Amino acid sequence: MTSHVAESEGREQFVPTSARGRRTRAKLVDAARQVFLDVGYGEASATLITSTAGVSYGSFYVYFASKSEIFAEVAGELLDQVYVASRAPSDLKDPIERLTTENRVFFEVYRENARIFQVIEEAIHSDDEFREAWQRIRRRNVSRLARGLKRLQDEGKVTLAAAPDALADALGAMAERLAYLSTIEDSVAAEARINTLTALWRQALGLPVPA
Repeated sequence: MTSHVAESEGREQFVPTSARGRRTRAKLVDAARQVFLDVGYGEASATLITSTAGVSYGSFYVYFASKSEIFAEVAGELLDQVYVASRAPSDLKDPIERLTTENRVFFEVYRENARIFQVIEEAIHSDDEFREAWQRIRRRNVSRLARGLKRLQDEGKVTLAAAPDALADALGAMAERLAYLSTIEDSVAAEARINTLTALWRQALGLPVPA
């Protein structure tokens, strides 16, 4: 099998270069996503994943070192999809309109994937290896937000004099937690949470009050 080893998130990862290898790896990731959805993190196993994928048990360890590693792959793909889906259209220039749009879409996409985010919460609290991987995945996405905030600061549109990384971390955590709460309890309407979140972000960033 033709392959090479690549550096990924601070460690070496087996990356197949043959079409067959890429198909097998993709099958494993797709099967893992389904298994985690069906049985949760604690009950998922390499045996269930390979059985669902229709590949040999040994194939799992060719591509992944552990359950934690393959779930980090699933979680990373999901977070990338959420990031892309929740970005406001490029022709939307007003910061408040972009903020409102992105928060609303973020909540919608998060709720559509509520089950897998709940499994992520389970894994964070039960698996140290996955928790470390999740921290790296989240930092990657927080860095994207930080770059956007730095640009707005440089343009004078954000008046808060705070480090972009710390600001992105705090604002991102607020959005993540409210979105998670909206999937497990409905004491506050989702729209009210979105509007409140947007207002808090606007005030924190020093953006003008919309007319």
